[in-house]
Amino acid sequence: MIWMIAVALAGEPTYNGEWKQGYSEGLRDGHDLPLRGPAGLGVAGGALLAGTGVATCGVVGTPYIVAAVVLPAAAGYRIAPIPDRGEWETQSNDFQNGYVQGFQESARQRQMRASLAGGAIGAVLGTAGGVAIILVADGVINP
Repeated sequence: MIWMIAVALAGEPTYNGEWKQGYSEGLRDGHDLPLRGPAGLGVAGGALLAGTGVATCGVVGTPYIVAAVVLPAAAGYRIAPIPDRGEWETQSNDFQNGYVQGFQESARQRQMRASLAGGAIGAVLGTAGGVAIILVADGVINP
């Protein structure tokens, strides 16, 4: 509510040349962000959800496999990356605002893709683990 009042009083923000330059540099730097964390969390989350769903529910746990792929990607998108300190902080406010927005947009997209891929890998591993648990519990496989 307060934000809408502030926008109504101040008007829409203007995207001048400095903002656009900061935005493009932020996009570039956000693309270079390492993805080990989001991918690893995707694998862990996917394996945990899929393995738990299949092991506890059997075939009925199939929706857990879909959730195992999608939920880590949603979590990867929700995490707002913060750019490292650097020369961009010495620029004008418009440049800094554009830089942060571009960085976060680029990095979030990459994090979401890495989390989605990790979730898919984790879902496969978790499903295999859940099936193995069921087969061992039923006595089909003797460890």
